[in-house]
Amino acid sequence: MSAYEPTPEERQKVAFDALQALAGADVTQKRLLAALAMGTPSIEATSYLIKSRVKDHKKLVEKVFERRQSKPTYQAKDVTDIIGLRILTLYRSDLQSVLQRFLKFVELARNEPLELFFGKSVSEVVEELIIYGYPYEQSLCQALVSQLKKYDLVLDGKRIRHEPKDNGYSSIHIILRAQGSLGETRFRVPVEVQIRTVLEDAWGEVQHELMYKSRFGNPEKATDGLRKSASDQLRNWKDLLDSCGNTADIIKELIKEIYKSADSESGRAFPSIDNRQLTKLDLSPDIQKGVNEAVERIDALFSSVRNTTNNLPREQGITELAEIAITLQNSLENVGSHSKRDDAIYYLNMEIALCLLWIGRLLQELALENSESGFLVSSDLRGKMRAAHVLTRSGDEVKDFPFAIESLDEAARRYFALENTASHPPDALLAFRLGEVLSARDEPELALSKFEEAMELLEKDPQFLSGNPMRSYIARRLGFAYWEAAETIRQKGMEIGSTDFMLTKRRDAYADAIRVTKQAFDAANAALQTSAGGAEMQREVRLSANNLLYYSIEFLRARGAAETLEQLGLSRKNWGDLLKVIVPAAADLDRQELPAVVDTIREVARLSGDRDLEIRAAHRVIMLLEKGDWRTRYPAELLQSMLEEARNSLKT
Repeated sequence: MSAYEPTPEERQKVAFDALQALAGADVTQKRLLAALAMGTPSIEATSYLIKSRVKDHKKLVEKVFERRQSKPTYQAKDVTDIIGLRILTLYRSDLQSVLQRFLKFVELARNEPLELFFGKSVSEVVEELIIYGYPYEQSLCQALVSQLKKYDLVLDGKRIRHEPKDNGYSSIHIILRAQGSLGETRFRVPVEVQIRTVLEDAWGEVQHELMYKSRFGNPEKATDGLRKSASDQLRNWKDLLDSCGNTADIIKELIKEIYKSADSESGRAFPSIDNRQLTKLDLSPDIQKGVNEAVERIDALFSSVRNTTNNLPREQGITELAEIAITLQNSLENVGSHSKRDDAIYYLNMEIALCLLWIGRLLQELALENSESGFLVSSDLRGKMRAAHVLTRSGDEVKDFPFAIESLDEAARRYFALENTASHPPDALLAFRLGEVLSARDEPELALSKFEEAMELLEKDPQFLSGNPMRSYIARRLGFAYWEAAETIRQKGMEIGSTDFMLTKRRDAYADAIRVTKQAFDAANAALQTSAGGAEMQREVRLSANNLLYYSIEFLRARGAAETLEQLGLSRKNWGDLLKVIVPAAADLDRQELPAVVDTIREVARLSGDRDLEIRAAHRVIMLLEKGDWRTRYPAELLQSMLEEARNSLKT
């Protein structure tokens, strides 16, 4: 095919059109970069590097004529990367959080005062979003797709799509229109955002240089052999860089494990497995029998976790969970063409993933205790779980992964795969469990997003989990996530010596925690009044009441207004009623086994002027802290604070 040769008139017209397409782009780029540096934490601060450029006029003209060889009507206004923006991360595992932050940034920046984008929603702003290269079946790609759902960005194979690349190219591309202005005139400026790792960016630059820019002569004159050799070498190099990227992710996880100490709150109760679905799969008799036996073992294990103050021995729990997961995986692989095949695959994977979540969290607790038994448990079980295909990554891929990381990684992979299946609608329980996995993997922002999604789905379907304590627990867990966000701000302020650091945002997080926990309390209390839920629901009522009191205290300490508490339905007048829920009778205080609950009672009694209850609670706090090792349940700072404040109560 002969090269397209434009006339002088065409060149002049395209050059003029290119000037119009570039009008105001410089100013828009500066506004965009300034906005990316705003907020705490900003996208700029949480990314490794941001690169940006406005397309050169000469290159824009060249691009138009290059495209006209295959599309004669192509014009400068059709170019989608007038402004180019690259957001780079050090690790592939950071891509999903960066994508989430960027989409949230778009949602906020389209409104006043920034008004950076046109559109009533993120879905309207984003003209195209492509996930290049990452294999769809892998957890990374499914995690990226998961971030899109919140903004109604659904894979449709066209505007929003996943696109494999034979040459190894991998990146996330987002095309959107920024709002530019010259005087009173407003216009759309095309922006192409690329989100990828620094290693992927280095490869992309070299590939673009060698295969597209043709600076070393005309590649059409090169022999097919040379061209293939260059392509093969590029692909080999990309495979090496991907391997380096995987190693970097391993190093990141290992560093997190090394520095993870008692500062990480890991003592949350795990939600029960919903056994009702497992026993209704109507599989072949032999397979269903194995599933039912696994359900019985789950019930026994769960009862042990609930009824023992310090939980069952962790090594025993890990072994039992692994054996249950293996049984369920064997059942999964023998489902065949059963009439309820889709349900069987869905619910068996749900419970295998939950076993893996439990294993990961128990192993984390062993690591916090510096227990050697965690390593002894790991070596034998990992081999059995891989042989049974419970753990699906190859041994070479995860040979340096701690067992806890591998278990949580596999749980996330299964949950993300289920989330993107077409056979089941969005599920609040699935979103919630994904939040728990992300929290265990120390990804609080992503976890909070999933807990919020779970709550939204619950509110849309009042019948889902009706009468089940999990309905209350999901709301209470979201409240705890909001409290964690507030505590992160408070601790950051302590590090820089400022008690007022982001105080408004911190108060708002406490208020959100109170709001959703009040919903949890009301739901559990209503269910209890109708005799639904039994002991589990009673427990939810007590824990929700305790959390409400604690968050209220923290809200007031952050200089929150008493009027705001009243608007949330939680004035000090309600405190006495909530205390009676936790401690119905005087003797009940001595039966409280969790120091944080007793500490809340002590502080409420102090603020309410109940001196006798304050003293009794202070003694109980000190006794519990001194007789038990609570480092795997509470942060070190919280333990020290509870002890000091209890002693101060006795001095007053």
